[in-house]
Amino acid sequence: MKTVVISAGIALLATALLGAENRTVVFSDDFRDAKTFAQNWDFRAPTQPENGVLLLAKDHFAPVAKTSLAGKDKVTVEAEVAVMNDKGFGGVNIDGISFFIRGGNAVAVFKSPLKNYMDSKLKKIPDFATDKFFKIAVTRTKSGEDYEYLYLVDGREICTVKDQKIPATDKVSLSKSQTDIKVKNFRISEDAAK
Repeated sequence: MKTVVISAGIALLATALLGAENRTVVFSDDFRDAKTFAQNWDFRAPTQPENGVLLLAKDHFAPVAKTSLAGKDKVTVEAEVAVMNDKGFGGVNIDGISFFIRGGNAVAVFKSPLKNYMDSKLKKIPDFATDKFFKIAVTRTKSGEDYEYLYLVDGREICTVKDQKIPATDKVSLSKSQTDIKVKNFRISEDAAK
């Protein structure tokens, strides 16, 4: 019995390691160094990282990553985000689509050329608390002439935004409104072509 459990564990670890080899980090910031932050982001003072956390005050400009997603068929954007007030929201914005956390919910908000209104998809976060970090992950995958966006919070699938014909801006920024947010461990990874 122990041999079966150990073999299964080794197989699972090998699969995880092989999956990690197919993904290359193209942009990252752990917010430990102000100089690296200045190289990685378009931002306005007084926004500065401190001790591995970027505090983005509600009246501050949301930083935009200097790395473009252009030419990348499959990328994953990840960040750990804490919202400081449940009436406001915080998260990431990819191609003009906001993937954020607000009031105990994970929400994707987008403007599709197929509709004359802003649309959204929402799912409850069961263990929500203000000032608690949640890992946001959004995978953007080329699908024909369009992109699909798979949104997860702490590994839970929130939604997929697809078949909306949203024009790709290839830009990634932090996103917030009506609250201070904290961000740490920001990363953009590209999946290797198969």
